[in-house]
Formats: sequence, C-alpha cells, structure tokens
Amino acid sequence: MEALTHHTDQAETKLIALSEITSSHSQDITYLHSKIAALEEGIEDLNNRSRRNNIRVRGLPEIVTSYQIQATLTDLFKRILPEASAQDLMMDRAHSALCPLVLNQDTPRDVIVHMHRFPIKEQPVQRVRQNPPTFEQRNIALFQDLAPTTLKK
Repeated sequence: MEALTHHTDQAETKLIALSEITSSHSQDITYLHSKIAALEEGIEDLNNRSRRNNIRVRGLPEIVTSYQIQATLTDLFKRILPEASAQDLMMDRAHSALCPLVLNQDTPRDVIVHMHRFPIKEQPVQRVRQNPPTFEQRNIALFQDLAPTTLKK
C-alpha cells in the first residue's frame, strides 16, 4: 500500500510539473504568434513601400513583346497625360507580371511599370479612372501595384 501511495504521489507531482510546463509553453506560443503576425505586417509594409512607384497596367495584349513594352507604355501614357513632358514619363523598368504565361489571349498578364518620378505616378491612374483608354480595342486599366498579401486582405 505504501509503495502504491508513493508511486501515486510521484505521478501527481510529475503531472503538476507537466501541467505548469504546458501552461508556460502555451503562453510562449501565444506570444510567438503575435510576434510572427507583427513581423508579417512589417514585411508586407516594406513590400508595399518598395512598390510605391509601380503602376500595374491591366489589359495590354500579350502580342506586345518585352522589347516593345516600354515604348508602348510611353505612347499610352502620352495619350493619357498629353501635358506631361518626356522626363515626367520616364520609366526605370517595365515588364510583364511574374505568373505563368496564359495561352488565352483574352486574359493577358498584367504589366508592372516602375515610374522614375514619384509625383507623376498618381496622375495617369486617376485620369484612367475618369476616362479609360483603349489599346487595340481593349480597355486599359491602371492600378497601384500592391503586395499579394495586401490584395488578399
């Protein structure tokens, strides 16, 4: 009987210790989840800040090759903003969005444009909202380029 009591006391002591450890781990996990969420928000913010000079162009057909994109977009932006100078419409880079090539020509990939001058970037986006242009009988839309996580939210 004494041995059974001794073993029961040891089991209860170990159970209490394990319960305290589990509670401590639960608190740590909750804390780490909040830290991970804060880090993900920070990364998303940095990602969006790195895209702040970008414009996402939707509707440009796939027949425009990567060599023609920048010239085509310059012509498009000149039609949208006729008063803008060539320096205002300078682009650092322009490329198709990174996604699988769609064989259906009705749904072309978006084109990402990194404007050299930040102040001019919002003007074509706002103008297109009022009067959407067309390119080869396709409606063109301009959007702020946002991180995929922001778009999901």
